[in-house]
Amino acid sequence: MVVNGKIPINAGQQVSSALVVTWINFLARMSDQSAVLPPEELARYAYEAEVLEFSEPGGMMDQFSASYGGIISIDFLPETKVSRINPNLKTFVLGNSGEPKNTMFVLSHVKNRIFETVRILNLSILNFHSTQLKRMNLIIIDLI
Repeated sequence: MVVNGKIPINAGQQVSSALVVTWINFLARMSDQSAVLPPEELARYAYEAEVLEFSEPGGMMDQFSASYGGIISIDFLPETKVSRINPNLKTFVLGNSGEPKNTMFVLSHVKNRIFETVRILNLSILNFHSTQLKRMNLIIIDLI
């Protein structure tokens, strides 16, 4: 397989996730058990292949976005819920600053700061959905 394109590398456009989702979709359809995977299953396989397999610090948002397509809202807790948003856009402009983005550094840095903050505050479990606002403010201030 050969992939050609003019999308800038390291521009933060989730290109790697889109390629992984596309490749898994292709393999599923071309296998001898030919299957059309539902978007959530496709996204989870892509997450496992792209993030978990290589112990990368990323989340699942890019894989879900590529798998579902369009404009969506995703809530992962308490369970995954994907909602389509139809903003009736007439035009969409995507700008490129020309500055490469070191995605792995940014994700790793944020993840490490969260773990360090949890350690400093002596929190055994950090749940952003149930943490009180006062404690969240401490965490956010420490991350900046």
